[in-house]
Amino acid sequence: MSSRIFACLFAVALSGAPAFSQETAKEWHEKGKTLYNQERYHAAIDAFTRAVELDPGKAHSYNWRGFSHFLLESNHEALADFDRALALKTDFVNMHYNRGRVRLRLEDYEGAVSDFSAGIQVSAEYRKGAQYYWRARSRSMIEASTETIQDFTRALEHGFEYRYEVYVRRGLANRALERNREAFQDFAIAAQIDTGNPEAFVNRGELAYVMKRYGQAEHDLSRALKIDPTESTACLYMGLIDLIMGRYDAATERFTVAMSTDSDRMIALHNLATVCLLTNRPGKADKLLSASWEEFDTQTTNYVYAVVSRYFGLLKLGEEAKGRNLLEEAYREAAPPGWAYPLFRYLNGDWTEADLFDAFDEDPPGLTMCRAVIGLEELYAGRPADAMPHLRWVAHEGSAAPFSTQALLEYRNRVAENAELTDVIPAAVYFDPDPVTAGGWGRIVAEYIPFPGNVVVEETWTIRSPGLTSPPLRKTHVVDLENHRQLIDFRVPVKIEPGPYELCLTVAFGEEKRRLFTVFEIKPPR
Repeated sequence: MSSRIFACLFAVALSGAPAFSQETAKEWHEKGKTLYNQERYHAAIDAFTRAVELDPGKAHSYNWRGFSHFLLESNHEALADFDRALALKTDFVNMHYNRGRVRLRLEDYEGAVSDFSAGIQVSAEYRKGAQYYWRARSRSMIEASTETIQDFTRALEHGFEYRYEVYVRRGLANRALERNREAFQDFAIAAQIDTGNPEAFVNRGELAYVMKRYGQAEHDLSRALKIDPTESTACLYMGLIDLIMGRYDAATERFTVAMSTDSDRMIALHNLATVCLLTNRPGKADKLLSASWEEFDTQTTNYVYAVVSRYFGLLKLGEEAKGRNLLEEAYREAAPPGWAYPLFRYLNGDWTEADLFDAFDEDPPGLTMCRAVIGLEELYAGRPADAMPHLRWVAHEGSAAPFSTQALLEYRNRVAENAELTDVIPAAVYFDPDPVTAGGWGRIVAEYIPFPGNVVVEETWTIRSPGLTSPPLRKTHVVDLENHRQLIDFRVPVKIEPGPYELCLTVAFGEEKRRLFTVFEIKPPR
C-alpha cells in the first residue's frame, strides 16, 4: 500500500506537481470575478491577489485586479497591474483598452492614444466603438485635430451606445477647429437625443453667442436653465445676453449665480464689475475686484481681465494716476499669456496703437479686444471723440471677445444719447434651420444689435455658389430695434445642386450699407 502511495507522489513530482496550485489559482480568480460583479471591489482585489500569488503568470487576474483598482480610483496600482498583464499577454484587446483608460485618467494622453490604437489593431469592434471614443477624448486633450473628429465619427459608426456624449464631444472638437457650423449641428443632434440634459443646450447657446446669433443663444440658454437653474456657464452667457439687451438687473442676478462655482467665478466677477461700470457705479466695480484680488493668479488670463477692469474703474473715478500705478505693478509682477503681453505693453506706454494692431493683425478676437480696450480707455478718461471710432469698429466689425460687449454697449449708449438712431448694427445672418432641403422652404434670419427706436432699412438677400447667384430677394421695412430678430421665409429652388452656399445680406439705411455673410448647406430633396 505504502509503495503505491510513494509511486503516485513520485509521478506527481516528475510532472512538476503544480496541479493543486493551478486549480486553486483558478478558484481564487473565479471568486474574484464573483466579488467584482457584486461590486465588492476591495474583496475582489484580495481574491485576485491570492490568484497571482499562486500563479504569477495569470495575466487575466492582473487585468481584473487592475480594473478593480481603477473603479476605486487607485490609478497607479491599476496601471501597474495592466502593465503586468500586457507583459504576459500583448494581444488582448481589453487589456490595452483598460490601460488606455487609466492612462487617460492619469493625464498620460500620448500613452492612452497608443494603447487605444493598439487595441483597435487587435479588434476595432471591441466595446462597440468605445476605443475610438476614448482615443478621440485622449487626442482632444493633446491638440485640436481632424483625427479627433474622425475618431468620434468612427465611434458612432461602430455603434457606441453613448451617442449623446459623442455628439457633444465632437461638437467641442469641431468648435476648437473653428468649424462652427459643424459644431452647431452636433450640439443640435445631442439636444434632440436627450432633451433633459442641459450640456448640449449650454454648448450650443455659448456657440450661438460667439456667432452673434443672440436670439438662438437666448433660446438655448433658457432651455438649459429650465433644466438646471444653477447651471453656471448658462448663467454666465445669459448674463452677457442680458447685458446686450440692456437688462442690467437680470445680468447682475445671472453673474451672481455664476460666481458660485470655481470654474466661472472670475469671469462672472469681471462681468459683474462691467455691469457696475455701465451703470455708472465705478466705485462698486473697484470694490468688487479689490475684495477678490488675492484670488487671482498673476500668471492667468483672469488676472489680466481684472487688472484692465480695475483700470477702467479708476479712470471713471478720475484716478488716472492710481490706474497707471496699477498697470505698472501688474506689468512687473505678471507673466501674462501671450495675447496679453502686447496689450500690457500698450497700456504701459511702451507700444503705440499701430504696434498693438500689428501684433494682432491675423487674430480677429485679439484685435477686437485691443480696439475695445483702447476705446474704453479713451471714453473713461473723458475723450469720447477719440473713443468713438474704436468703439464703432468693435460694434460693427468685431468678434465676440473680452471687453467687446462692454465696448458695444458704451457705443450704443453714446449713439442713443445723440439720437443717431439710424446707426443700426446687423449682428448675424443665417438660415434657420440649417441645413435646408432643395425645393423646400427655409427661414432666413437677420439679427440686429438692439437700439432704442425704429429704423427703415432695405435688406437685399442673395445666395451664391460657384456658377450660381440667385436673384436678389429685397425687402424694405421698418426694423423694430427692440425686437431685434427679423425673419424672412425663402423658397429654395428645386433645381439646385446640393452642397455649401454663401448667404449674403446687404443692409442699406440712409447712405450707409453693411454686408454680412454666412455659409449654409443645401441637401438633396427628401
